[in-house]
Amino acid sequence: MDGANEMQGVNTGDLRAREIERARFFELSLDLLCVAGLDGYFKEINPSFSRVLGYSEAELLAQPLIDFVHPEDRADTSHAFERLAGGEPLIDFENRYRCKDGELRTLEWRAVVDSPGEQIHAIARDVTEQHGLRAQLLQSQKLEAVGQLAGGLAHDFNNLMLAIIANASFAREHEAVTGELEEYVCEIEQAAKRAADLTRQLLAFSRRRTMKREPVDLNALVTELHRMLRRLIPESVELVFEPTFGIPLIEGDLSQLEQVLVNLCLNARDAMPEGGRIVVSTGYAGTPEREDRSWLRLRVADNGSGMVPEIRERVFEPFFTTKKKGEGTGLGLAMAYGIVEQHGGSISVESTPDEGSVFEIELPVTKGARRKTKPARRAEAPGGSETVLIAEDEEIVRKVISGMLRRNGYAVINTADGNAALRAYEEHREEIAMVLVDVVMPGMSGPELAAALRVLDPELPVLFTSGYNQDGRLRDILPEGARLLDKPFQESELLRRVRQVLDHKPTD
Repeated sequence: MDGANEMQGVNTGDLRAREIERARFFELSLDLLCVAGLDGYFKEINPSFSRVLGYSEAELLAQPLIDFVHPEDRADTSHAFERLAGGEPLIDFENRYRCKDGELRTLEWRAVVDSPGEQIHAIARDVTEQHGLRAQLLQSQKLEAVGQLAGGLAHDFNNLMLAIIANASFAREHEAVTGELEEYVCEIEQAAKRAADLTRQLLAFSRRRTMKREPVDLNALVTELHRMLRRLIPESVELVFEPTFGIPLIEGDLSQLEQVLVNLCLNARDAMPEGGRIVVSTGYAGTPEREDRSWLRLRVADNGSGMVPEIRERVFEPFFTTKKKGEGTGLGLAMAYGIVEQHGGSISVESTPDEGSVFEIELPVTKGARRKTKPARRAEAPGGSETVLIAEDEEIVRKVISGMLRRNGYAVINTADGNAALRAYEEHREEIAMVLVDVVMPGMSGPELAAALRVLDPELPVLFTSGYNQDGRLRDILPEGARLLDKPFQESELLRRVRQVLDHKPTD
């Protein structure tokens, strides 16, 4: 009898030790562990619930657990609960919980029901960050795919745009082109420029276009764009600028950042067909109580129609649009996303249906950046009388470039490939003052041609042209110090760059 009592004492001690161990693991787990009743209330929770959701243990035990679930996820949660009550285990179920501070956290659940005790034993893991990383990866993959498409088309497309823009410009200057005919030619020219801008936007948001970095004052950027935005936004929409004065500069591409702001403001305008209010503001990132002075914030808020979550989650996707056919390309916000990412920043959106949307951009402050002095107005590009050797495989582009140069006094020798250019140089060596060469040509490439010509004359001036300078990667195949002119270009830009090369002046 004494042995039986002793054995019972040992068993009781083991059970208590195991209970203490389980309680310790319950308390220490980073995952969310709980016991819930079939009545829909938590019976027991571990400290991770309060850590993740922000509520006290008493608050979480006092209300039905469904009250903490995001309204849009409650129906699915109720169905999952019914399956559990019927004895079906719950595996990898996800729903969103609203934290005490209003933030949403996504939890992934596994649960089983203990039939005799009619209790649910469950474990949840906070997968909010993993969802964010997955969304970022998916967005990057989409941008990369569009970037590859844009890159494949850009070279040929920009060659065609150069020809259309230049020939329209030539026609507009002809004395016979007047009145209504001149208007048609101007429309052709403007449409071609918009098409070229579309290519630049594609390359910009896919991060495949080289940025021209310079110190940028966000307050000045908004102020200078205000007048143009006022012309684009109807009088029924109030446009307000709320600057934070004294903020430092960032380093970036001014024209690209301007495009981002314009796109965000036009997106806000389109959300308020009956009128409303757009507020553009600048400041430091973080909150007024805890500012992060190493980052600046640019915010565009409206009180328009807002977005449901399904649309909000897709707003930065390329070619995604809710507008009617012909009213939008679906590139504006996607381009903004790509440009901000290229600047090392981030862009996010908060939106509530019928209340409005807030787009917030954060950009890193550049230490030591100084304000640029305003450049002097450029004088009209002068012509010349020198002979220029052109190596360009696209006939239509050759004709345009040679036409631009001849109109301004230059003599031109046209060739369609590297070998022909070499032969022409050997025949006219004494006449040729410089070479204008396309980077990508069949057979001998532009850099290979330049190298061969430099063997014959190490001091020969060379200007490269290209329809696609992919993220600056052409610099890897060009000789050190090479001068590059991106297509499509205006006649004045070509003349200015040719003159710089001939006069051995630095490129501005």
